[in-house]
Amino acid sequence: MGIAMKYVDEYNGWSNYETWKMNLEFFDGYPWEDYEDLDMGFPSFGEYLKGMAEEWLEEITGDCNLLLKGMAEDWLVRVNWDEIADGIRSNYREV
Repeated sequence: MGIAMKYVDEYNGWSNYETWKMNLEFFDGYPWEDYEDLDMGFPSFGEYLKGMAEEWLEEITGDCNLLLKGMAEDWLVRVNWDEIADGIRSNYREV
């Protein structure tokens, strides 16, 4: 018997669990108020956030555990980066 993966959509007001969890654990509490331009010259702020997460993943995994790294990369594919970017923008543009 194989293990089936179930993806959860629409979690806690976010488009899916992975997006909610990534925003909560990685980006919540980040000092975004230090940035004047939340687009930062990237095609989108979402792409910038994705790059941050991928860079962090590379730092913590390196080449030591390819299985763990592959699982984390599969997780990141489901994250809605633009949704997180929109949430950050709306929070810090109101201040």
